[in-house]
Amino acid sequence: MVYYAGYKPFKGEQEHLGYKKFMSLGQFKEAERYIMRALEYDPDNTLYCLYAAQLYMGPAKDLAKARDLLERAVHLFNGDATSGPSTI
Repeated sequence: MVYYAGYKPFKGEQEHLGYKKFMSLGQFKEAERYIMRALEYDPDNTLYCLYAAQLYMGPAKDLAKARDLLERAVHLFNGDATSGPSTI
């Protein structure tokens, strides 16, 4: 239980931070490697799917992969992507 509820999401978050680092440096191939590893660790994470789709719609230019990842994010939505506090 600790492996699936603690270790895998933690490792996914570490890979996600690597993705952010390499995106900010403009090294898109390295960023792609990190975000795909984050998805391997935590495949149901909506945010990782959306970040990967954004990468494939932008610098990586693979619209088929982007579409698949967007569909996956919509179907596996688990509430981790929210707009923040309401201003109403």
